[in-house]
Amino acid sequence: MFTESQMALITSTAQECHDQHNNEMSVSEKLSANQNFTAAHLSILNYLAQECAAQQSGPLSVYWMATGYNLLHSIHLSGRPLTVEDLLELGVLIEPDKNANGTRRIPVYFDRTGTTLPWENIDEQLPKLVESQDQLYPLEFHWYFERNIHPFADGNGRVGSLLFNFFNKTLGTPLTEREFATHHE
Repeated sequence: MFTESQMALITSTAQECHDQHNNEMSVSEKLSANQNFTAAHLSILNYLAQECAAQQSGPLSVYWMATGYNLLHSIHLSGRPLTVEDLLELGVLIEPDKNANGTRRIPVYFDRTGTTLPWENIDEQLPKLVESQDQLYPLEFHWYFERNIHPFADGNGRVGSLLFNFFNKTLGTPLTEREFATHHE
């Protein structure tokens, strides 16, 4: 979990990288020399930056994803199950502007599969997914979240990646989507 002082450094570095039109990876690169981060923290930051780079979500998203990481880490430490409210908060933390009003209210179309997901069932599907969290493998939960429900206007891939690591108990050494897809084939 990142401390308040570490989060302050992450946000100022992300803002600096954004202002200089740098990419997502530059956030973790600039912080790699900072004495306030352990090797474990830097590894997590690198994972966050990789996920943001894969989504081309910009340097500020590395900070936003770190706030989501901290939320899931605190839930993990508490030992309580994930709630729908947690998922909604996670969506806002990951994409504060685009997800400020909660779940999406537009259909989503996946070019690769030709699948269209309507928005009308999200409020029914999300609680069912959360209720089944103990019966699903981490990759299954991720798949249903991202490919069947896709609840947010933006940031579903980044939220899904954090959720996979939360349920896989790999938040301390998180796997990227590419790593966990090949790791679990």
